Amino acid sequence: MGAAAGMILVCAIVTLQVVLNDTIQSEEDIEKYLNLTVLASVPLREKGIKENKNAATMSRTSAKTSVDSSTQKHSRRKGGKL
Repeated sequence: MGAAAGMILVCAIVTLQVVLNDTIQSEEDIEKYLNLTVLASVPLREKGIKENKNAATMSRTSAKTSVDSSTQKHSRRKGGKL
């Protein structure tokens, strides 16, 4: 009985969230509720964001590698041990 009550409670919460959601979700909502015409929209680029994060990580890694290699070269010129 507890599991059934839990499922009913979850369904009620989800239903209330959907019904009470008054945010603008699409261009049609803007035209319908605000009586405005949409001039432009910015597309979502989820894949591009992930690629940019990977590129930033790669550039930080390569920058660190180049600093490490220049430090090793400088240390070798002075005769120091690595």
